[in-house]
Amino acid sequence: MNWFVSHKGDTSYHGRCEYAVAAAWNRHIVHYSAKEHWQSDDGARHTTGTPPTAAFVFWKTQSPYWHVGLSDGRGGVWMTDAAPNGAIGFKPHYKTATSGTYLGWKSGSP
Repeated sequence: MNWFVSHKGDTSYHGRCEYAVAAAWNRHIVHYSAKEHWQSDDGARHTTGTPPTAAFVFWKTQSPYWHVGLSDGRGGVWMTDAAPNGAIGFKPHYKTATSGTYLGWKSGSP
């Protein structure tokens, strides 16, 4: 979460949500898109329950790449495109954080 907090307002990750969550986790696995990440065997998909702290949270959007952010564990989510000009920011309700359809979450991991 510290990575997102320290990058709040950063617009350089606009449209690059998968890269932002990978940077936040310092992951060695970086998927091409949020859609690819959600559909991969890289962690179990969960469609119920509040996402735990630092879990990847996914939405199906109009974009062919979909969207992903990181859970704060209390129902909120840090993500790219949360503020004007695609800036990184915080949304207090993960299910309605984007105009897309909430899909679920996967545990965060390096």
